[in-house]
Amino acid sequence: MKQIWKYLLILTAGFTVSIACSKEDQNGNEILDPTETTTPVSGKQITITATLSDAVTKVSFDPAFNGSHKPTGMAHTWQTGDKLCVTDESNSSNSAVFDLIGGDGTKEGVFQGTIADAASYSIEVIPAGESFDTDNEQTQASDGDTSHLKYVASATGVTDLNNFTLNESSSIIGFVVKLPAGAAATIKEVEIETSTDDFDTSTKLNVTITTPGDTDNDGILKVYANVPASWGIPASSKMFLRFKAPDTSHTVYTRYQEFASAAAINPGEFNYLKLNCEHTDQYAGKDDAGTSAKPYLIADPYQLAAVNGLAAESSKTFFKMIDDVDMTGMAASYTPLNTGVSGYTKAVDFDGNHKTISNLAKHLFYVFKGSVKDLTLDAFSNKSRGILAEYIQGTGHTITNVDVTNGTVNYSSDRCGGLVGRINSGTAGTTTVTITDCDVVNTTVTSAGKTGVLIGSIEAEVVVGNCTVSATGSGSSSVTGSGDNVGGLIGLISTKTTVTDCAVSNTNVSGPGVVGGVIGYANAASNTISGCSYSGGTVTATARYCGGMLGSTGDYTATVSDCHVTDAAITTSSDRVGGFIGQIGRNGVTVKGCTVGTESDRVSVHSSISGANVTLGGFVGVSYGTVTKNGDVRSKAYTTITCNNSSTGTYVYIGGFVGYLENGTVEYSDADATMSGIKGHAVGGFAGTLTKEGPCKVDNCTSNATVSGNNYVAGFIGLAAAANHTISNNTSAGTVSGAATVAGFIGQAGQGTLTKNSTSCTVTASGANSGNFAGQLNGNVTVSKCFCTGDITGNGNVCGGFTGIASNGATINDCYSTSTLKGGTRKRGGIAGYVDAGTVSINRCYTTSNISNNFEMGGLVGYVSVETFTMTKCAAWNGKIVASSRASNNWSSAACVGVTYLTCTLTDNYRSPNMDSLIYWGTNSGCSLNLPNSFQHPDVSTTAPLTDPNGAAVTSSTMRPYQGKCDASKTLSELASTTLGWSSDVWDFSGPLPLLK
Repeated sequence: MKQIWKYLLILTAGFTVSIACSKEDQNGNEILDPTETTTPVSGKQITITATLSDAVTKVSFDPAFNGSHKPTGMAHTWQTGDKLCVTDESNSSNSAVFDLIGGDGTKEGVFQGTIADAASYSIEVIPAGESFDTDNEQTQASDGDTSHLKYVASATGVTDLNNFTLNESSSIIGFVVKLPAGAAATIKEVEIETSTDDFDTSTKLNVTITTPGDTDNDGILKVYANVPASWGIPASSKMFLRFKAPDTSHTVYTRYQEFASAAAINPGEFNYLKLNCEHTDQYAGKDDAGTSAKPYLIADPYQLAAVNGLAAESSKTFFKMIDDVDMTGMAASYTPLNTGVSGYTKAVDFDGNHKTISNLAKHLFYVFKGSVKDLTLDAFSNKSRGILAEYIQGTGHTITNVDVTNGTVNYSSDRCGGLVGRINSGTAGTTTVTITDCDVVNTTVTSAGKTGVLIGSIEAEVVVGNCTVSATGSGSSSVTGSGDNVGGLIGLISTKTTVTDCAVSNTNVSGPGVVGGVIGYANAASNTISGCSYSGGTVTATARYCGGMLGSTGDYTATVSDCHVTDAAITTSSDRVGGFIGQIGRNGVTVKGCTVGTESDRVSVHSSISGANVTLGGFVGVSYGTVTKNGDVRSKAYTTITCNNSSTGTYVYIGGFVGYLENGTVEYSDADATMSGIKGHAVGGFAGTLTKEGPCKVDNCTSNATVSGNNYVAGFIGLAAAANHTISNNTSAGTVSGAATVAGFIGQAGQGTLTKNSTSCTVTASGANSGNFAGQLNGNVTVSKCFCTGDITGNGNVCGGFTGIASNGATINDCYSTSTLKGGTRKRGGIAGYVDAGTVSINRCYTTSNISNNFEMGGLVGYVSVETFTMTKCAAWNGKIVASSRASNNWSSAACVGVTYLTCTLTDNYRSPNMDSLIYWGTNSGCSLNLPNSFQHPDVSTTAPLTDPNGAAVTSSTMRPYQGKCDASKTLSELASTTLGWSSDVWDFSGPLPLLK
């Protein structure tokens, strides 16, 4: 079918047709009746006469840019080669093509074909020369050419081939577009996209112009496309057009069209759109105004580059992305927002509309004010502080769902971030900024410090929520600072900030000092950090303060809760390093319900320092604050701790949970640590040291550790220096090995109270002063309601089933030990190995320890060298006391005290009647008498000095053994509850041995 174009118009067309059966063809040749042939046919040959209607709707069209264009009409005639396709609607195989046999160049066409009878038919016009194709890829020869257009009509449900109407007809859509100067001649392709599937099953229609050029030299491009009968664009829909000029520097011009509520592009019509796109190098959209209702629309690099110029200084300007924008090659012509603007007064509302800006070799905004949302920034290579913005200043700003992917920030100065470099108050005072649901992926940041993959430095009031930093696929994320304050999420926080539900994964973080997997330095009052995590990366520092979550907090009131570090390696070549945080500050910093590692996947914590003051902890290196639970969630650390220190004589302060605790609190927390090969003093399965500078509290905590070190090494606390510490309701398990002052629970305690603590550790000491519970209780320290059950091998002098040494004010009440003492030589006791100075008191304690050593052994105490020792109502329920030596210069052994001053106060102390004993009475000049198992001592005091085996008072000042009393008729529980009067509020007497409640 042939089109005769006179002017631009809108068309509605129809057909009238007539049908006649015939025995002759158009040349008068007879057509055999099928019933008369010898070869049957499937149908009958018929002739259809189709007439084109003159009904044409004519509409005036007067473009403002050229008044000479006025459409008047369009007429159709049949053309040789036109066909009709007739199809049985119930049987598609019963289909026939009817050829035009008469009427070429007229409105009345005669078609002939053969088809079998059917209940109903569908009929479609096939234009001359080709089957009609209205797919989404069409070709136009040149500007304004119409030769590619075809017109088709169709009918369905036709029951009478003698009487039907072709009631569905195709459409044509045309565009007359005013483009910027010279642009019309460069366009090679026009892409039309709608907000719904208007083009059949797709939202896009592409028209390729074979020979680009501006035919009329008027800056106007005229483009036409076939539109099938089923296509249409409803009212209130949206259309987006891209005019592509790939061989120019401006590769695409765009236009966004919104239809009014009463407008529509309808099927079966010639639909015409006049578009003024003269300013598409600045913005897209017919009525853009930069307001909330009509934002400036951005769809290409030039429109994005216009943001700074279009943004007003007196009010917020609105922008909206309507297409992805590739900024390759646009660095020189792109000026970020607020560049060169005095006071940085331009504020914008920037709707990313879930689009992507890529390949911009600088920040998107210089100083950002306003709001931005739903935007992806991809493949940025930034030489300034931040990919989204260098700075944020002012009040009330928001960043929501802004993602950075495959970005690079490399800047020689500080305060750099993958999203934002610096958030500060500027001249407006306190800033309130909200950053939520932002993700940074496969991005590296390198700067001079105060550096984070999300934000470099926060110096104003900010809320950060539900943001992530990660690496995926073959990509990587990292942050490196040549200066301090480096974090996987945020480098520095120096003003009140809330950070919630943020995650950093597969990201390496490194810097000199104050380095954290999520936050480097949180140095502000009222900070709140919750629900955050770090996993799958390394955190490395060369100076102080390094942690899997934070490098350090400042000395302000702040809270960190429900945060977790997993699958990570924390490494420093300095001190103050922890699996969770390097240092917790003073004045009210609280960490609640946070964890490091898991039972099956420990976090490694390492210091390569060689020398004193390593201060390394599985959870925190140094703490002046509080670590506790959050609801029922305890704080935990599952770690492997290593240190390169090779000096056995230095203090390193290494703990499975906390390395160095000063005037702080740790409660409801657990450590599970492997600490093999550690050298140095003050190493504990839970805490390395509690300092003398202020009282500490450790309550309701546990440790399960493999611990090694030199002096002051223990399964729970290595060293608790002289201060009024409170250590209560704690347990330790695992293995401990060291040189001197080694124990299952605490290496040395100098002051304070230890209540309701226990240990089941197995202890090995190569040197002196070891005990299964404590190595030394040396000072005004009170231990009550504590017990130990593990075995101890003390290969040096002074070893106790409970404590190695008790001296200088130590008090032990209501405690017991079931440990077996192995190895070593002298000064060994089931409760204390040695009482060597000051006033010491042991009350209501018992031991079942087996002791087999050389000499100076006692079931309860090995050696007492002071007159101010008091022991009352205790029980030596040892299974075995065997002294293997009684030579010259060996001291004696005994069931209760091996060697004691004659006038110590020893009252109502009992020994087991079933003890397997080999004990000697003697002095340092020799042990001449083997005491029989039946030998007992009465109470001893200044008025009733110790008696010899014959019952005579010992008058010599020489120290002698104390055998205690024996009651063969009672179990220990019976003895303790009756004869000794131990309290049932403290003890459970239901079994043969008393147990602490």
